[in-house]
Amino acid sequence: MIILPYIAAKKAVEEYPNKLNVISISNDNAVVDPKLCLNHLHIKMDDIDTWHIERFKKELLEKGMIFPEKHHIEEAIKFSRKHKVHIVHCHAGLSRSPAIAYAILRDQGLTKQAALAKVKEIAPESEPNARVVKLTDEIYGE
Repeated sequence: MIILPYIAAKKAVEEYPNKLNVISISNDNAVVDPKLCLNHLHIKMDDIDTWHIERFKKELLEKGMIFPEKHHIEEAIKFSRKHKVHIVHCHAGLSRSPAIAYAILRDQGLTKQAALAKVKEIAPESEPNARVVKLTDEIYGE
């Protein structure tokens, strides 16, 4: 599994049409072309952390922002159980996609520390969305 920003994921899918299973995470049109993917899941959520929700929830809701919730994580896990995930991408590949990759790795049996280390190995510059990490840990009883 690799973690990419949108532009790199788009290029990879175009270079290897109908060969890659992809999870796209966005609340806009920055998703790879599903017709070029072997299998594709689009998770609609914004890059909002718990800190933002606690302080600006009303304003964010008024702007139509989609908060990360457990059902987003469960969708990704369900998809990854059915299809080997090749690419997880969001707009920049720095927060949402590393966090979803973390959830998938946790589902594959890795501990919290091992999953975070693997995400950092795959995408060293990443900072997984703390809300998604927290919700994932709740799913796995931590």
